[in-house]
Amino acid sequence: MKIEERNFELISDEIVQVLKKKSPAERMEIAFDICKTVQTILENHIRFLHPKWTNQEIKKELARRISGGS
Repeated sequence: MKIEERNFELISDEIVQVLKKKSPAERMEIAFDICKTVQTILENHIRFLHPKWTNQEIKKELARRISGGS
């Protein structure tokens, strides 16, 4: 697996073959699971940075970051 100059890892050929065998619904489920995992990691990071924030403040910041700050 090679790495692009922007430091993004490319998907290995083996993973590509596995994903090609999945149905569109299965691939969407995988994508949603990845998004949920990233959201959880980001939420925990925000909680770590701002331990005194309320759940509402955390959720607001999470939404801001996910939306690109808009």
